[in-house]
Amino acid sequence: MTDSSRTDRASGGGDRFDKFPLTEIQYAYWVGRGSNFVLGNVAPHAYFELEGRRLDPDVLSRSWRTLIERHDMLRAIVDEDGRQRVLASVPKFEVRCTDLRSAPPDEAERTLTAIRDEMSHHVYTAADWPLFDIRLSRLPGHDRLHVSVDLLMVDLASLTLLFSEWSALCQDSALELPPVDVTFRDYALALERGSQAPRHRNALDYWTSRATTLAPPPDLPLATSPVSVHKPRFTHREYHLPEEDWKRLQARCEARGLTPTAVLAAVFSEVLAVWSGTRRFTLNLTLFNRLPLLLERNEAGKRIVHPHLRRMVGDFTSICLLEMDASAGRSLTERADATQTQLQRDLRHRQVSALQTLRERRRLGLQSGFETMPVVFTSGLGTAADVSDAMAYFGDISYRVSQTPQVWLDHQVVDFTGSLDLTWDCVEELFPEGLLDDMFATYCATVERLARQDAPWDEELGLTLPGHQLTGRRQANATDGPRPGGLLIDPFLDRAAAHPERPAVLTATREVTYGELAAHADAVRQQVETAAAGRELRDRLVGITLDKGPEQVAAAYGVTMAGAAYLPVGTTLPAQRRARILADGAAAAVVTDSALDAALEWPADVPRLLADRTEHPPAKPGDGRRPSGPARPGDLAYVLYTSGSTGTPKGVMIEHGAVLNTVDDINERFGVGPADRVFGLADLGFDLSVYDLFGTHAAGAALVLPDPDMRSEPAHWAKVMTQHGVTVWNSVPAQMQMLVEHLEAGGEVPERLRLVMLSGDWIPVDLPRRIHDLWPDAEVVSLGGATEASIWSIHHRVDEVPQGAKSVPYGVPLRNQTFHVLDDRMEPCPVWTAGQLYIGGIGLARGYWGDEERTAASFVHHPRTGERLYRTGDFGRYTADGTIEFLGRRDGQVKINGHRVELGEIETTLSQHPGVDASVVVKSADGAGAARLHGYVVPSPRDETLFVTERAEPAASRELWRAVGSAAERPAEGPEPDALRSAWDVLNEVYTSATAAAFRSFGLPHTPGATFDPAALRGAGVAPRYERWLTRAVAGLEATGYLRTTPGGRIVARELPAALPPELNARARRVLGDVLGIEEDVTDWMLTLAGGLADVLTQSVHSAELYASDRTPGVYDRLFGPTYAAAAQAVAALAGQWPQDRPLKAMEVGSGYGSLTRHLLPLLPPERTEYLFTDISRYFTDRARTEFADHPALRYDLFDLDQPPAVQGFGDQSADLLVAASVLHDMRRIRPTLKNLRSMTAPGGILLMVEQTTFHPWFDLVMGLQQGFDNFEDTELRDRHCLLSRDQWRAELAAAGYDRAEILTTRGGPASVGFDVIVAQAPDTRRRFEPEALRAFAAERLPRHMVPAQILALDELPLNTTGKVDRAALAKAGARGASRGRPAKPPRTDRQRKLVEIWREVLGLSQVDLDDDFLDAGGDSLLAARLVAHLQTAFDVSVPVGTVLQYTTVEALDGYLEQLLGPSELMPGEK
Repeated sequence: MTDSSRTDRASGGGDRFDKFPLTEIQYAYWVGRGSNFVLGNVAPHAYFELEGRRLDPDVLSRSWRTLIERHDMLRAIVDEDGRQRVLASVPKFEVRCTDLRSAPPDEAERTLTAIRDEMSHHVYTAADWPLFDIRLSRLPGHDRLHVSVDLLMVDLASLTLLFSEWSALCQDSALELPPVDVTFRDYALALERGSQAPRHRNALDYWTSRATTLAPPPDLPLATSPVSVHKPRFTHREYHLPEEDWKRLQARCEARGLTPTAVLAAVFSEVLAVWSGTRRFTLNLTLFNRLPLLLERNEAGKRIVHPHLRRMVGDFTSICLLEMDASAGRSLTERADATQTQLQRDLRHRQVSALQTLRERRRLGLQSGFETMPVVFTSGLGTAADVSDAMAYFGDISYRVSQTPQVWLDHQVVDFTGSLDLTWDCVEELFPEGLLDDMFATYCATVERLARQDAPWDEELGLTLPGHQLTGRRQANATDGPRPGGLLIDPFLDRAAAHPERPAVLTATREVTYGELAAHADAVRQQVETAAAGRELRDRLVGITLDKGPEQVAAAYGVTMAGAAYLPVGTTLPAQRRARILADGAAAAVVTDSALDAALEWPADVPRLLADRTEHPPAKPGDGRRPSGPARPGDLAYVLYTSGSTGTPKGVMIEHGAVLNTVDDINERFGVGPADRVFGLADLGFDLSVYDLFGTHAAGAALVLPDPDMRSEPAHWAKVMTQHGVTVWNSVPAQMQMLVEHLEAGGEVPERLRLVMLSGDWIPVDLPRRIHDLWPDAEVVSLGGATEASIWSIHHRVDEVPQGAKSVPYGVPLRNQTFHVLDDRMEPCPVWTAGQLYIGGIGLARGYWGDEERTAASFVHHPRTGERLYRTGDFGRYTADGTIEFLGRRDGQVKINGHRVELGEIETTLSQHPGVDASVVVKSADGAGAARLHGYVVPSPRDETLFVTERAEPAASRELWRAVGSAAERPAEGPEPDALRSAWDVLNEVYTSATAAAFRSFGLPHTPGATFDPAALRGAGVAPRYERWLTRAVAGLEATGYLRTTPGGRIVARELPAALPPELNARARRVLGDVLGIEEDVTDWMLTLAGGLADVLTQSVHSAELYASDRTPGVYDRLFGPTYAAAAQAVAALAGQWPQDRPLKAMEVGSGYGSLTRHLLPLLPPERTEYLFTDISRYFTDRARTEFADHPALRYDLFDLDQPPAVQGFGDQSADLLVAASVLHDMRRIRPTLKNLRSMTAPGGILLMVEQTTFHPWFDLVMGLQQGFDNFEDTELRDRHCLLSRDQWRAELAAAGYDRAEILTTRGGPASVGFDVIVAQAPDTRRRFEPEALRAFAAERLPRHMVPAQILALDELPLNTTGKVDRAALAKAGARGASRGRPAKPPRTDRQRKLVEIWREVLGLSQVDLDDDFLDAGGDSLLAARLVAHLQTAFDVSVPVGTVLQYTTVEALDGYLEQLLGPSELMPGEK
C-alpha cells in the first residue's frame, strides 16, 4: 500500500490530526446508524450511477487520490469514543473496474444488480477508512460509474464541489486547484467555541422556546409500525422539470417576490396535508449551513470571512424545523409567502440546530415515537454548485438513491444541470402499496401546472387526486336501482291479505298470525283516529310506550295505518325524559297498556290509548286487504329520539320512501323470504327494530321475540331460537358475542341460523370466526350507517378477517345510497387517508324534529356537486380496493351497547345539579371491548348536598398523636454522627471522581487549561432526562476544583481522572463495610456501577436495571436501617394506643421493595389490621405478593402518586396510617400529592414519611439516576434538586391541611445527615364525596344506558398539553376497583377462589375479594353474560344473567351456587 503524502497546513498546525468533536448533526448520523434506534441500522448515505461516457479507471483513481490529499474530510474517521480525526496517511485508493463488455446480457445485468444492491445501502463502519467507494463497470457501448458516499463526512454542497474538481482534474492532470488553507477541524472547533456567543445563546433560546408549540410531523398513513422495520431499504423516485418550464417557474416566483424553495415547500406541504389529513405539521428542513465562523484579515486589516471556507469539504448540515400551516382560505402565493416568512425567521437563528427543539420536546415528554421529525425537505437550490460540466465528462445520472437514519421520506430539490430535479427517497415498506406513487405523481403534476399556468398562483391551492382513485369511488357509489313506491306498511298489509294464516310474531308461549296482527293493528288505527277527532294525522307523532311483544308491533303498524308517524317512548326511561320526548314531539296520543298506564307517571295533556282494551276480530274471508291509510311516501313514518350533544335529545324524522328503500334492498340482497324466522332483540327506539318489524313482514317471514323479562339472557335466546328455527339474526355485535360465549360454554346451538347481520358498533375481529365455528354455512354481514339515513347505508360480507386486521371493513354503499370520505374542505380524501364520512342518497332523514339549526348543521349540500349529504361525525378511509374502513369518532359521541350516546348530554345533566361546578364523562373499555361510562365532577364549594362528614373523637386523636410523638424521645440506632458524616464525605469523593471520569470518557477536554463546554455532553449522547443531573454535576466539579469559570468561559482547572483512583476505591470499601455494614460483594457491585456511570448516562445501561437488581434492597436496608427503626418505633406506639375494637387500616404508597413494610408488619395486630401495599409498578406489587405471602391481611394494588386518587379507584380510601418511605420527593408536584394523601387519610389519621431532607452529592450515583428524581415541575418550590428541607416539609404539610407535623429523628446518626422520619396528623373531620345522590339525580333524567357506572369527584379536571380537558387520561384511568378502604375479605373455599379469578378476568381488575360488587366495578348485562359463560365452563352449571345481576358480590353468588352445587372444600390455609 502506498501512503498519500502528508501536508501540514498552517491553519491546523500540529493539531491538524488530533481528535475533534462531531457536530450535532454528525453525531446524530453516527449514533443513528446503530440498531438500537427506530429506523436505525442505516447510514446517511448517497449512491448514484452515471453513464454514457467511456472513462479511464487510472485517470479516475489518480484524480480522486489528489482530492483525498487535498480535502482532509476524505481521510476522516470516527473513533469508538465518538470523536472524529483526520488520518495523516491512508492506503492508496483505486477505482475498481469490472469489465462486462463481452459478458452475456443476463450475466451483465445480474452483475450490475449485485453491485447496486451492495453499494446503494452499504452501512460503513465509521471507524474504518474509507467512508466512500467508487467503481467502474465497462459495458459494450459505454461505462457506468458507481459512487457510494457516507454523508457523515460530506454534505450535498461538498459533494457537488468534489465532482466539479474531480472532473477538472481528470481532464487536466497538470491543473492546480486553488488552495484550501482551512480545515473542517478548524470549523468544528470554532463552532464549539461559538456556543458561548450571544447570537448562539439567542438562537438556542429561540429553538428551545419553540418546543411546546411546535406541530407534530405529518401523520401519513402507514402500513407497518416503524418499530418493526429493522433494516430500512430506501426507494427512489425522481422527476425532471424541463429547463424551459423551470425558467418559467423561477420567473413566476420572482414576479411575486418568492423563492422557488418556499413555493416548492408549500406545494409539498399541500400534498402531505391531503394525504395525512392534518393541516398543521412540521417538516425537517435540511440546511447546508456554512456559518461565517472562520475569519481572517484582508489587506486593509478588516476581519472578513475566510475566502477558502467555500472551497472546504465537510458536513456542514444542520436542520431547521419548518412549521407548515396548510389551512384553507389562502391562495398559493399567500401560502408560499407565509412559508418564506417563517423560513426567514428560522434562518436568522441558524447558529443552533433545531435538534435543540427536539431535545427539549423529549425532555418535556412532548415528543413520542420518534427522535426526529421523519419527513425531510432538502433544497439544494442556490447552495450546490452546477455540475453540468462534470456530468458532461462522467455521464448522466441514470440511478440514484439516498438514505438517512430515522427518516421516512426525504424530498430533495436540486438544479445541478439546468432542469429542476425533484426526488423522493423513502422507506417503502412503511407505507401502503401505491400511496407514495400517487403522492409523488400528484406533487409533480402540480409543480408542472404552476410552471405552465399563471392562474393557479392566485387561487387556493388544490390537488387533483389520481384518476384511478376517483374512478373506483364513482363505481362504488353507482348504486342507482329501482325505487320502491308506496308506504312502509304496504308490504305487510299485502302479505296479511294474501296469507293471513301464516305466523307473523312468535314468542316462547305465543303465535300471532299475519291476519291477527293486521286486525290488532287496525284496532289501534281506529283508536288513534278517534283520539285525533278528525284532525290531520299526516306528519303528526303518536307515542308508543309498550314492552316488547306482539302488542308493540301492532301499535307501530296501527299508528302508521292511521297516517301518523310512530314515536317510541321506552317503558324504562325516567319519567322526566318520557315527558320531555312526548312534549317535544307534540304527541297527539300515546299507545300503552293497562299495566303500564297504572304503573308509570304520565303528562296530563297527552291522551293514552290502551292497546289491550281494543276489540280486534280477525278479517273474514272476502274482506280483502286493509287500507294503508292517508299517508304518502314523502310523509314521516317514524321519529326516533337519539342523544343530543347540547343536553337535549333530538328526534330523527324518517319518511316512508326513505326507509322502504333500505328494507327492500336488504330483503332482496340477502334473500329474506317467507321461510325465514328473524330474531328481534332491538328496542323499538333503536332503529334496528325498524327492520325487525317492517323488513321481516315485508318478506313474509316471521318475527321471533324473546320474553320481555329475559331479553338479556342468551340461554333464553338460544332456547327460543331453537324452538322456532330462527334463520336470521339482527343485532349489535355485543349481543351476538353474548350468544356465542354462551354456546361456546356448552349451550345447545340453534342449527338453522343462515344470516347474521351485525351493526351499531364495532365488530370484534375474532367474532366472525367464532360465528363460523358454530354455524359454518352462515353468512355474516357487517352493516353500517346512521339513524339519520334509514337504518343502514353500507354493507360488507365478512368471509374471513385477515390476520392482524384491526377492524372489520365497513364496506360499500347499499342501493340508491352513497358514501363519501371528505376532508375539512369537503374534497375527497385519498386512499388510506382518514376523513369524515358523509352519507347521500334517498335514505336521508328529513332532519331533526323541530330543530332547523341542528338540521342545517348536519344535513348539507356538497359545494360542487350539490348532492344532499348527512355529516355522520364518524371518520373512515378508503382502502385500495374501494372499500371503506371505519375509524370511529373524534368528538363526544360514543356507542354504549349499540345506543348512540352524546357525552355532552350527560355532562349537561350532571352539571345541572347544584352541587356540581364542572363535569366530564368518558367511555372506557376493558380488553374485550365492554363499554362503560365514567363521570368525573368538580364539586361546588357552595353546596354540601353531595358530601357526608366523617368525624374522629378529638380526645382519641390527641392521645394517638402523643403516642406517635413519643418515638422522638428515644435514642437513634446506627452509626454515630461523626462516623456517618465521614462516610458521606468519602462517598461524595467517589461521586466527583466517577463524574469526572465519565465526562472524560465522552471525549470532553480533560487537561488543565482546556475549554470545557457542557453543551458537548448533549452531543455525546447523554440522555435528555439527565439535563438537571448534568447541571449539578458540572457545578460539583467546579466546587471541587476540577473546573473553573473564567471571563472567556469554563475551563479545566485540574486534570479529570480516567477512572476512580485506587486509594479512593480502598477508602470507599472501608467506609461501606465498616460504617454502613454493606457486604463485600455488594460493595464491588456499587463501585463497578460508579465506574460505569457513562453507560447509565447514555442509557446503554438503563437506571431501572440497577434499581431492579437483587442487591438493591440490601443496600437500601443498610442506608435506611436506622431511619426505618425510628419509623418502626412510631408505628409500634400507634399500634399500642389503637382501640381493641377497631380495625387498623394502613396504606403504604410507593412501597417499592417493601423495605419499610418489612419493619412495620410484625408490629401490627394481624387479626385486625388491613394493610394495602401499593406502588406505581406491578413489578413491585408482584414481588411483594411473594415476599409477604405469609401475611394474609395484606392487599396489593397499583397507585400513582402523581394522579388524583379518585381516578384510580381510591376516592373512598380512609387510612388510619398512611406510609410513604423515601418516595414523595420523586413526585412531579409536591403540593397536589400531599393534598391527595390528605384526602385519603382518615379523620385523626397519621401520615408517616421517611425522607431525605439534605442533599448530598453522592445521591446522584444512586437515587439521582432514577427515572423520577428530576421529573419535578414545581420549580417555585424546588430548583436544583427534588429534596425538601425539614422546614419546607412542615410548611407544605400544613398547607395540605394536616393539623400537626413533627420530625421524629432529631438526635443521632440519621438526623445528622438528613435521613428523617416525619409524621403528620389529619384533622378530626373529613368531607367525603357521596356519588349515589348524583347518580340518582341523573337516573331521573337519563335512560339507564346513559347513567355513568361510576361518578368520581376531582379537585380539578386534568388538562393536556393544549390546555383542554385530558379525556384520554380519564378514559384510561377508568374504574380500577370501586370499593377501597374496607376490610379485606379473601376467598376461603376453592369455589370462592375460582369465582374471584373469574371476576378478575371478566372485569379486568387486578384485585378482587368476596365483597367486591359486580355493578360497582363497572359490570353490566353484557359482562354478566361473559361471566355466565365462565361459570358454565368452571362449574358445569347454567346460571341466568339475571342471577348475576341479583347476587352482585362474589360471596352472594357463591351462596347461590352453594344451593345448586353444595358446600365447597376449604382452601388449605383455612382448614
